[in-house]
Amino acid sequence: MTRRKRLSIPLLIALVGMLGGLIGFYTARSAPSPPPEEPASLMPTETTRPEDGLSAATATAPPMVRIKSGPNPLWFELGYTEAGAQGPQWIASPAEAALRPFTPWPLAPFIAGMAIHDRGLTLAVNREGFLVLLPESEERIGLYRIADVSYWKHYTVGSLFVFQGAPAVLLYRDTFFADPIDSPPDPQVFTPVRGASQPRGLRVPAFDTLPQAWEVEGLRFAQDGYWYYRGIRREAPQSVCMRSADLIRPGEAVSLGAWRNAALPEPLDRAPPVLRLALEATFALSGKDRLNVAAIISPDFPTARRFASQTALSSDGEEPVVELHGFYIPGAGALVILPDGRGMVADALGLEEGTARQVSCPPLPEGFVYTAIAPLGDTLVAAWEEQQDWNVGSAGLMLFRPVRDYASKAEAYKR
Repeated sequence: MTRRKRLSIPLLIALVGMLGGLIGFYTARSAPSPPPEEPASLMPTETTRPEDGLSAATATAPPMVRIKSGPNPLWFELGYTEAGAQGPQWIASPAEAALRPFTPWPLAPFIAGMAIHDRGLTLAVNREGFLVLLPESEERIGLYRIADVSYWKHYTVGSLFVFQGAPAVLLYRDTFFADPIDSPPDPQVFTPVRGASQPRGLRVPAFDTLPQAWEVEGLRFAQDGYWYYRGIRREAPQSVCMRSADLIRPGEAVSLGAWRNAALPEPLDRAPPVLRLALEATFALSGKDRLNVAAIISPDFPTARRFASQTALSSDGEEPVVELHGFYIPGAGALVILPDGRGMVADALGLEEGTARQVSCPPLPEGFVYTAIAPLGDTLVAAWEEQQDWNVGSAGLMLFRPVRDYASKAEAYKR
């Protein structure tokens, strides 16, 4: 894989400032933000070369909507009608979201992952496509929708990862909750492209090792630095497990045990120091005796990395897992949150003192959880969804800008 771009200096400075503000405490007011200033509009047709990729994502196309972020949370739900997906729609709060039937997660629309890149943030929406958020000024953010619902609605997002410096999604056919359509996804990998209204298919050379008409099910970046994936032939059931040190190189066959081990979360001692501090603190907030597993995104990670508490690593798997989420920005800090939005933040100063500070995202109604969080300048973007066992109801995203409150006495965690 080619070397990924680091965050620009201005964005890194903004993130340092944002994390400094988080050390104070979030003040999430109950009053909702007003709706975005501009209504949603249809994306234009492609106006630039697809090979330009996302380096200036949709720079020549107007955004679907422009958002002015502030200290009050701004909520969007993934908009669906009888006619199909319409893209995100503003709502006053998740409690006002449309009542969606609970659907098994592989078949439901929800934000399946986030990827931080040098100019913004990309979200993968299951059964729909991409949402790209790009900063336009200190306060304004452009929200772009790059989707192909007629194609994506038949498949499930298996992984959001970075391929040759650009975010990419692997699609596959779910066979557990429903009978899949006859046609496998072709191509299986897509990326958002500059100025386009639909994602562009990508060829991943590592997958070419598989025989023609086989599908890739699952893509994992493991602790040993290899990418692991499994090839499936559904028509005459057959599978093979593969790995590759670089997705631009051919893969090699591995055992089923190696494939399964690649899915194991990492211990805390493999996390960068400031991220480890934030993880330790949030695991303590959750309860050290609980099975805590956190999915962390970073511009330095090729895909989300999962870290687990010692209790989770030694568990026999009979107890429920607490799913945490967060991000790590080299040189700035790390934030990890529980499903209810409570969390801990750590930065370089806190690392010297061995101290992290407790924070809190805007509260969610009962039955709703946060499923991802990432920074965009000094704005936080979080994914939320309504959950019931393996099923998803309403889903969407939230944006807000934390403000400093030095008078508040946020509870601190001392290592």
